[in-house]
Amino acid sequence: MLGQTILSWFRRNADPQEQVGDFSTLSDIHDRSEPRRAPKAAHATAAADPPDRDPLAGLIDADVELLSESGSLQVFSIKFRTPAQSAFDYLTLDEALKEGGFKISEVDQGGSVPTIKVSNPSDQMALLVTGEMLVGCKQDRMLNKSIMVAAKSEVFVPVSCVEAGRWNDSSRGFSSSSRSSHATLRKMVVKRVSDSYRRRGNAASDQSEVWSEIRLKMARMGSDSATGALNDVYEDFNKPLSKTLDELEQPRDCHGVVFAVNGTIEGADLFDRPETLTKVWPKLARAYAIDALEASEDEPERVTSEAVTSWLRSAVGAKTDWFHSPGLGKDGRIEGEGLHGSALVVEEGFVHIDMFSSQMSSRRARDPLAHSVELDEEATAEAHTWFAENRPRMEQEQAEANRRRIQELTETHRALNDRCVQLNEEIELSGIACPHCGDHSKNIRFVDNRPAGTSYFVCHCGRSFDPPTLEDSEPVSRE
Repeated sequence: MLGQTILSWFRRNADPQEQVGDFSTLSDIHDRSEPRRAPKAAHATAAADPPDRDPLAGLIDADVELLSESGSLQVFSIKFRTPAQSAFDYLTLDEALKEGGFKISEVDQGGSVPTIKVSNPSDQMALLVTGEMLVGCKQDRMLNKSIMVAAKSEVFVPVSCVEAGRWNDSSRGFSSSSRSSHATLRKMVVKRVSDSYRRRGNAASDQSEVWSEIRLKMARMGSDSATGALNDVYEDFNKPLSKTLDELEQPRDCHGVVFAVNGTIEGADLFDRPETLTKVWPKLARAYAIDALEASEDEPERVTSEAVTSWLRSAVGAKTDWFHSPGLGKDGRIEGEGLHGSALVVEEGFVHIDMFSSQMSSRRARDPLAHSVELDEEATAEAHTWFAENRPRMEQEQAEANRRRIQELTETHRALNDRCVQLNEEIELSGIACPHCGDHSKNIRFVDNRPAGTSYFVCHCGRSFDPPTLEDSEPVSRE
């Protein structure tokens, strides 16, 4: 009886356009707790005309200097001689979340692994930067690409999961982890997103590849997480990372930075204004610092400013394919000799550029785990051991989450049924209006289904609705 009651409730409440098949058995409800695929429109985009000015042109004569060092990590500053600042103001992700009203959530109650929803009710735009990590909701995510969210808008954003062992709600909305995914993963995702844009017209990553890299990162760092969360690796190494940040000089009046680890250029981030770089600097620095912690050389190799300058200039004139961004502006996918990256352009001016060296660092070249996915079956099996060992626990947690969900639904149904009965007895005195057409009690029929615990109201317009809760004064639509 309980199973049929819940099935009845689902059939009346679920939006037909939101469903992925009918609920014919109670097990189908358990299946619905798994992530479902987001609508294609959430990721779909189209090719766009290139901007009037090459966003990489400023690198031709940019000034490059060694800013600071810590262990095997080097940071170089980039200053443009020609001002590149955009004519509009915007908030960073962390600023927008602190402002209030700005909300990041699952696309709906069912959730979708590769897509989240961003709602911005404020009068200011908000910049979300590639790699930034969000924690909460059904599982932690990282942003696949940089996006400028328009004021007073809602946008579906492409993401990757960075917490393989959880799919249950830990919060109603996402919050910032104040971290970015480690540089190796971010480099990988940017490359895959570029491939996906060109082949399928969307900004998707290779999710299995993302999970494999996170498992390898944990193995290399000797870290552990109950849910396979990348954020937990940062927690495990918080002290050495904080030490590294203290030793590095924060860039000031710079448009960008280049990071090198043990004699190999790893990547660069450039922004239209120095203030943005200052705000996101801690995230960027930690992302490269946590990779640099893997290098254990007593005398690490070094990169010169001249080598960095040459690498940056090689990007000018690189092949760049342009696509419309899910947010404002255009998304350029950069492919050059020895590098790849992306550029976000809004109102014909660049806002953010990230670039990564195609060269494998000496640190990873000597690491057998770095090749395990493609070359070493034994190492691959070892990297997947974590998932095999934790799968029973993960399945048990999911089953418990499903039981809690059914219990909550059952309690809600009983309360709604009691309220229906109460309102039917008082309807002639208090009156009740249909939330769809606005007609009052004389046109509303009470469906008494107390034995099953699923009583509800039906209006002459043909649509049904739940009663108001004891605290509310308005009825709740069932559509």
